[in-house]
Amino acid sequence: MRELPLSLFTCKTLTKLKLAVGGSGSDVLNVPPGVILPCVKTLDISVFREPFVHVYKLINGCPVLESLCLSLEALRWGDDTEEYNFTIPTLKRFELRTPRYTSDISKVVLNVPNLEYLILSGVLCSYFVMEDFPSHVEATVSFSEVGYKHLMIELLKGLSEAKSLSWSTSTIGVPLNIPLPKFNYLKRLEFKGFSCFGWFLMFEVLQRSCALEYLCIEEPEGFCWKEPPSVPGCMLSHLRTMKFISFKKRECDIMFLEYLLANAKVLKILTITSEIWPPSDEMLMCAQLLKFPRASSFCEIRFVKKWSH
Repeated sequence: MRELPLSLFTCKTLTKLKLAVGGSGSDVLNVPPGVILPCVKTLDISVFREPFVHVYKLINGCPVLESLCLSLEALRWGDDTEEYNFTIPTLKRFELRTPRYTSDISKVVLNVPNLEYLILSGVLCSYFVMEDFPSHVEATVSFSEVGYKHLMIELLKGLSEAKSLSWSTSTIGVPLNIPLPKFNYLKRLEFKGFSCFGWFLMFEVLQRSCALEYLCIEEPEGFCWKEPPSVPGCMLSHLRTMKFISFKKRECDIMFLEYLLANAKVLKILTITSEIWPPSDEMLMCAQLLKFPRASSFCEIRFVKKWSH
């Protein structure tokens, strides 16, 4: 990208804008004072070395913005003592990607009362504060790395009123002495690709999600099963659908399913997605599950081949 024409920043007919800023030494984002893009609803920006203040000018110049995708490739946002406040009343979808560390710890404040979808990915290295955050958000969180453990707790607190949460990270580490919040509005929960400690975190979330109706576990790593001290309330009253994707027939996986079937009183469908098994193995697995005691007399168990899922 070369220097953009000034007329672009006052275009009255533009509805969608995608920019990659700072990819080479000559790339600049020259945002003039008084930028106004009255019809832009979709903004997609990748920032490499550009000072973030220029991006703010552009975002603030879009009064009807509904979808914002922001990828921060830079080593730092800017001055780490500064708050990065996104006050966007019209925003419905916000995607923030931080592929690598952007700062030691920066503070991201979200004032987005009409947000419907929140997508966070990359490295968790920012402190998130939800000042005006609706209770109907569908949140997708996918981290390859977590810079500081307490940041994950703070993020979970901020997402405590979400109705749907998809959580994926290969390095889960949460301080055990810090309690998680209650998730009173959470209806759907997905845990993907987590390691041993992720099972503990998942049950901690389940214990605090009284209204959960849908649970999906995908590609968990090995763990040492330990039955929780009490059955999560959602299993007794609300959990109706459970999916276990990439089931590997490990003893720990089977013990978890046995626990689920024995305690989920209103479970209707248990779907198990696995690698392609020989028919004889599938029949043996099915026979084993059918022998387990069931709290729900209406539960249907389905086996799905991974390639057809």
